[in-house]
Amino acid sequence: MGVVTKERQSAKIREIGQALASVGYTSLGQQSIALGICRSTAWTVLKSCHKTSGLSASLINRMLAAPQLPPPAREKINEYVRERLAGTYGHSKVQLRRFAARLSCKPASTTADVIANLRQDPPPQNQLRTRHVVQKQMFRQISRSSYG
Repeated sequence: MGVVTKERQSAKIREIGQALASVGYTSLGQQSIALGICRSTAWTVLKSCHKTSGLSASLINRMLAAPQLPPPAREKINEYVRERLAGTYGHSKVQLRRFAARLSCKPASTTADVIANLRQDPPPQNQLRTRHVVQKQMFRQISRSSYG
């Protein structure tokens, strides 16, 4: 990831903290409760000290599942997810597919469109064989060797 994309990603993540502060969650303790994560994780996220890959899907799942999460912060998290899935932050297609697969929350409609597009890409040729096809071939080989 380039410096510009990392800065853009950090700025978007800082907006989550600004959204929390705008609705009255000003202390780290209040923000961590609202996000549904522990204080140390909240500090790392809100101070942009996270690793360069950004917020993990499991962390986003926990934050979006938090019942106290105010709507402005939820919207900022959804914006982050949409932008990340669109490739704004410089992640590869493989990383984006992995991220999309690990999201358990029901994404916003635009996020769902991006996820659907990522999943529609055909798999590599070596992955086209399904387990069923492999099992049929193995059964045929066993049958031929047993009766031949």
